[in-house]
Amino acid sequence: MAEIASNNPVLYFFGFIVIMSALVMLSSYLSLYVRTKPAMEKAVARLGRAKGIVGNVAASIIGMLTPFCSCTTVPIFAGLLNAGVETGTAMSFLIASPSIGIASMILLLTLFGYKTAIAYTVASILVAIIGGYIIRMFHVTEPLRRSFVYISEEVGPQTHRQALTASWHMLQHFLPVIILCALIGVVIENYIPTSLLSVLTGHNSVWMIPIVVIIGAAIYADMIVLIPIGFALIEKGVNQGIVLAFMLAAAGISVPSVLLLSKVIRPRLLIYFVCTLILLYTLLGLVFYYI
Repeated sequence: MAEIASNNPVLYFFGFIVIMSALVMLSSYLSLYVRTKPAMEKAVARLGRAKGIVGNVAASIIGMLTPFCSCTTVPIFAGLLNAGVETGTAMSFLIASPSIGIASMILLLTLFGYKTAIAYTVASILVAIIGGYIIRMFHVTEPLRRSFVYISEEVGPQTHRQALTASWHMLQHFLPVIILCALIGVVIENYIPTSLLSVLTGHNSVWMIPIVVIIGAAIYADMIVLIPIGFALIEKGVNQGIVLAFMLAAAGISVPSVLLLSKVIRPRLLIYFVCTLILLYTLLGLVFYYI
């Protein structure tokens, strides 16, 4: 999409809105409809009963098996909260889903080898488990914003048509943020100099890790796209700790996903979420840096 943006920012703007709107509706539809199925009802019920670290582990594994990008995961995360899943448990799903998946694990294995693939997969799951567990310790009892609760009160779909109608209402709720995200995307693609990202090829200083985590958190990218970029950077001599910290942050946090979350959860919980992930990704980058 970067090539489109450089040639036609207007096309990028509207293309982003269309793609993001379709993804939000699809993920909302799935999260609303499939949980009316007996198997999904049982899975959500069991996840809701799982307390403490057990819930974090279960949600992280489910997130790994149902990979979405950081934005598409938001409506599904909201659906888990609506279904009564504990905040910390739902957070583990929110962290794990965009960070790792079957396809990205295969790509990691192909490009980096089994040692790095296993290390990255384990690290992603650990971040999801620990991150959700830490957020649980803040005891946020009412995570959802009132405006979102009002929208979700009408959500109890039993048919395809009802699920589609509810997902349309969800899209209307998120649409202003999607438009804002499109504007941010146009600015990043057309007016932010590429030299800003050249810090990744610096002198491999350990102090680059928190910097690339912040840069990664400001970028919206899918892990499937990030892995080849990470491989190219490592091949050029960039330390793997710097690269992997950047990849994790870019996949797990992004300005669009944070903006979408701001429409779903209360500000205090959003701050806990972002700060916890930035801290964990930085620590993980330090571990990989010295391996």
